[in-house]
Amino acid sequence: MKNIKCLLNGVKLLFRYPKIFLGLLFLKENLKVKIRASCSIYQATKRGWIPQQLVKNEKLVLFKHKNLGIVVFQPLINVLGEDLLSWISHVPNCEVFLDVGAFAGETSILVAVLKHCKTVVAIEPANFLWPVMNRNIALNNLEDTIVLVPAAVGDKDKNEEVIHSSYPPGTPGFGLIHGTKKSYILSVETLSFPSLIRKYSPDVIKVDCEGCEKYLVDVPCNLLTITSVWIVETHSPAIEEKIVERFFTCGFTLAKWWKTSKNTTLLLFEKVIKSEG
Repeated sequence: MKNIKCLLNGVKLLFRYPKIFLGLLFLKENLKVKIRASCSIYQATKRGWIPQQLVKNEKLVLFKHKNLGIVVFQPLINVLGEDLLSWISHVPNCEVFLDVGAFAGETSILVAVLKHCKTVVAIEPANFLWPVMNRNIALNNLEDTIVLVPAAVGDKDKNEEVIHSSYPPGTPGFGLIHGTKKSYILSVETLSFPSLIRKYSPDVIKVDCEGCEKYLVDVPCNLLTITSVWIVETHSPAIEEKIVERFFTCGFTLAKWWKTSKNTTLLLFEKVIKSEG
């Protein structure tokens, strides 16, 4: 059913953006990738992202948001079809925003522009995406605002950690493992949540790292509460339950949540401010 829906979206893409669709057809990729790419690009258009150009030799698509004027390059299979603006609308203006799982920098850029955050720290382990993110930062003149940290989040700080995944680096889902399938590996530096919080003292943190959210349950309350707002994507009901319990224990309230797929939920926690007297 999902593949059929993607095929239908591909047909819609052909009629609306024929140059982009025809460019996909001639890429040196298998048919499955082309179908997923056309589906992904079409989903992005439903969120207001208009494809401007297909860069064939780099397998990137240049998008521009029809209302915001923001321009970003994305891999063929991108994340712009997600409802980013919906949850970002609930984020307060901030001094420091920590973007864990920054992908190609789209969330970091949106937050920097829409929420006027003075510093945005973008954490991303996939080395394929680092030059794409740097290009996007420069395109939007945010070199003085967004800082790329090329690393993953783990349970401890390590100079090198091997990440196993069922999905390739540079695609949505990298870091998740389905069953025993571990087709892809990546060696990268890892940083822990405690070390990141101590170093940057962010007032808002977004966690979308395809599994690393599990390490939040071991973060001490005195560190969790340094950050006033947390946006956390969970990838199983079991870890979701543990994270909700941890944040409640540390004095947060669940202000908003979005069910984004069968096993995936986006949770927005706000620290409860105790009134004096």
